Amino acid sequence: MKISYFKVITIYALFITLIFNLHLLDLFETNYHLKYADEFNEKYFLFTGYCLIFTTIASIFFLLGQRYLLKPLIIILFFISAINYYFLNVLGIIINEDIMQSTIDSFKESNWGEINDLLTFKYFIYLFFLGFLPSLLLYFIKIEYPNFKKEITIRLISSILLISITLGLIYANYKNISFISRGTKELKEHVVPHYLLSNIKDYYDLKRDANRKFLKLKSKAVQLFPEDKMIGVIVIGETARADRFSLNGHDKQTNPLLEKQNIINFSEAYSCGTITVVSVPCMFTLHKYNDYNSHEAEYEANVLDLIKSSGTEVIWFENNSSCKHVCDRIKTIDYVNKGTEDYVGYGVHDEIVLKGLKKVLTENKEKKLLIVLHSMGSHGPAYYNRYPNNFEKFKPTCKANDPLGCNAEELNNTFDNTIVYTDYIISSAIDILKEENQSQNFLIYASDHGESLGENGIYLHGAPMSIAPKEQIHIPALLWSSENLKEKRKQIKKNYPVSNQIESKITHEYLPHTLLDFLNLKTSYLKINKSMLSVENN
Repeated sequence: MKISYFKVITIYALFITLIFNLHLLDLFETNYHLKYADEFNEKYFLFTGYCLIFTTIASIFFLLGQRYLLKPLIIILFFISAINYYFLNVLGIIINEDIMQSTIDSFKESNWGEINDLLTFKYFIYLFFLGFLPSLLLYFIKIEYPNFKKEITIRLISSILLISITLGLIYANYKNISFISRGTKELKEHVVPHYLLSNIKDYYDLKRDANRKFLKLKSKAVQLFPEDKMIGVIVIGETARADRFSLNGHDKQTNPLLEKQNIINFSEAYSCGTITVVSVPCMFTLHKYNDYNSHEAEYEANVLDLIKSSGTEVIWFENNSSCKHVCDRIKTIDYVNKGTEDYVGYGVHDEIVLKGLKKVLTENKEKKLLIVLHSMGSHGPAYYNRYPNNFEKFKPTCKANDPLGCNAEELNNTFDNTIVYTDYIISSAIDILKEENQSQNFLIYASDHGESLGENGIYLHGAPMSIAPKEQIHIPALLWSSENLKEKRKQIKKNYPVSNQIESKITHEYLPHTLLDFLNLKTSYLKINKSMLSVENN
């Protein structure tokens, strides 16, 4: 079959414009219909928007798709669009710079288990019908080209005409188009594949401009009470939601063990990101919280480096994707990375970190010890793999890694079972610390981010922070202290919360300062008002 290059470009640009962006009509109808002007202006706005999408795609093909590049360019753009369309319209995930960084990290770290969890049957169906079949058809088309000079002329004129017509449409009704545009800014995040392509550029720019000169500590930390033996444990949760903890009012009893422990619960805790690659480094950063840049965190000393500088032994246990460079300069026991001596495998239940905790406490006799347990927690979408069978408290459950393959009851029951197991892990770690009665001990738990479970058609996590739903940023956080530690703080006249339920808002920013406060370290980095130990109910 022979078709001219002009027709091929027009047909495939129209296909991407209309098929991959039909959802924009429903989105506009649901959220904005008749909110900004009259119906004519709304239809004019949408028509102009589709013209702009088509013009952009067609111009890319005309200008960049030369004779030997046109087919590969169209095929690449089709597969990008199909992937973009699946995550956007099936899972409600907007592929932004953070999602890209997380994906790149997964491949760099050879974290095939995490990647495999996302590769559902439905994903391949979308890829087959919206990516492979149109590309296969194009492969067998013989594209006809005129002589080189005529071809170049047509390409340039076509691009200029398309751009001119689109700009003319915008100019003709600029007042109303600009008015509606200002009120529908989030629409651009749903344009396929334009928003993804623009984020690729933004991601490249951020990586290119990120500081790569390692920022060392300005000064070391000093132990105020070097004779005191202390053990601190940080449990980093994964994908846990605050509203699924019965400690925070969930109607299912998901915290039967922690409810019996003498903990302090922070019901209004919020994450600094919606994805691990952003949140975990942020939890330990010494950088100004509002200026935090996840692309630069790798090249900055963090609070664990500062604590280590005081002579405190710091150990990281890894049972998730990786520490995202937070543990680069401290002792690490990695159960996930195949290149390490402690490798067990991806997706091992979190009881393995409890065994590691017991072992290190038996072997380590340091005066000051800080241990970080990076757990798998509630990592999706294969929630059913995150807990042993005996923790399947709520039924029926979802035995699939496709959240849309189960009904809401099954999906929510399975996620809640992961919280029951997390409750067991945290409570068990507290019990282990209780046995260490010769030292002053504490434990802090906080999830890296939350998770969407179908609310407003959104699943998983990774939404841009500017529009992130509460389910993805409202996290559980709590702390526990031994009685002798509380007594010590009373003696040295340091703060400790009176209430067991704290409703004042905190964020991940509080974690580094809480660690420095707990360990009684003297350092210019400490902001005592940002310590969880100084927070009381308003």
